[in-house]
Amino acid sequence: MRKFNLRHGLVVIVLIGSLMTVSGQVAIGTLLPHEQAILDLSSTDKGLLLPRMTSDQRKDIVPKVGAEGLLVYDTETKSVWYHDGDNWKEYGLTETVTTLTDNLDGTYTYASENGTPTRFVGTDDQGIEGLVVDTGTNVLTVGIENGASRTVDLSHLDDSGTDDQTAGEVGYDNGTSGLASADVQGAIDELASGSTDDQGIEGLVVDTGTNVLTVGIENGASRTVDLSHLDDSGTDDQTAGEVGYDNGTSGLASADVQGAIDELASGSTDDQGIEGLVVDTGTNVLTVGIENGASRTVDLSHLDDSGTDDQSVDDLFLFGGELNISLEGDGVDPSRVDLISNNANNDISAGTDGGLYLNVASVSISETVTTLTDNLDGTYTYASENGTPTRFVGTDDQGIEGLVVDTGTNVLT
Repeated sequence: MRKFNLRHGLVVIVLIGSLMTVSGQVAIGTLLPHEQAILDLSSTDKGLLLPRMTSDQRKDIVPKVGAEGLLVYDTETKSVWYHDGDNWKEYGLTETVTTLTDNLDGTYTYASENGTPTRFVGTDDQGIEGLVVDTGTNVLTVGIENGASRTVDLSHLDDSGTDDQTAGEVGYDNGTSGLASADVQGAIDELASGSTDDQGIEGLVVDTGTNVLTVGIENGASRTVDLSHLDDSGTDDQTAGEVGYDNGTSGLASADVQGAIDELASGSTDDQGIEGLVVDTGTNVLTVGIENGASRTVDLSHLDDSGTDDQSVDDLFLFGGELNISLEGDGVDPSRVDLISNNANNDISAGTDGGLYLNVASVSISETVTTLTDNLDGTYTYASENGTPTRFVGTDDQGIEGLVVDTGTNVLT
């Protein structure tokens, strides 16, 4: 524990009046200096002002030999400091010693720096009653059982101001990697540019005795991997008789592959034959019976399209100029097709018996005469019914250029 000792305080002298020098002594504010003082300052309304500086500025002063006792005022600690020849010391602080003794009966004895003892009951059973952080100020308040709460400022731990750093603002130590970049952004870009991406595998070697694989890489150290755990050569020489077989499902007697295959090969089920094939024509279910085995059935009703295969036209007649078609058992009215055109030039009508009749009186037939004459020079002359001639080159040497059948419409071109 440290205390401030007023007895060791710095004596402050007021500067006032004139400066007097007597026999190598200096007096300020008085005519005669004290006989034992090299400097005698005297005043009732002024003080001595020492050099004022920050802690860092004070620490930058390295007193030379003989400067022990150098005095300054630290504006940060708000106290006077002196140099003892080795280190700076804060003036007016002395070290005190106190003790705290456990009496092993739930009490403790505290002895102050002057030796005065104080006995008190221990407080080991006190508990923390509350921990609250003010997120605005980052101050932590700690509450203790039967005691006063205390606070601590944690704002110096808040580094939220650096959350927006970019990779280029984060330094990178390139001493180990040998990269040129000294920030994370540059180092990543340097790696991405292909500084080592073009390395190739220089060798793959397997030691067949130890089953160790050695991988060599370009401009790098090779590496090995032990593959011996993959070696199952100890089972490669197994025979079928050494391989177990679970006969719980098949019902075979053999419990190994060799015996099971032999048992099957002996004809236990290979000579089974089909004993029956029966189709129930009412349900269209096929039953297949096998020798010494259970029969199985398959429903073939989806293949039955008999409901449309045996239909026929049960009625076909003309009535009122319409053709009527009726299908067997379809349960709908006959389909009708009108055979008489509604064109104004039509002279076909329906008779009283339902048939179609042409009005012969309205039909006129006239014969026309045309001629085609071979001019025996590869040309022909055509004379129309009104006698107009047309001369053209013969086309007897024309040939068929293509025959194509459209399989979708069955049209031949």
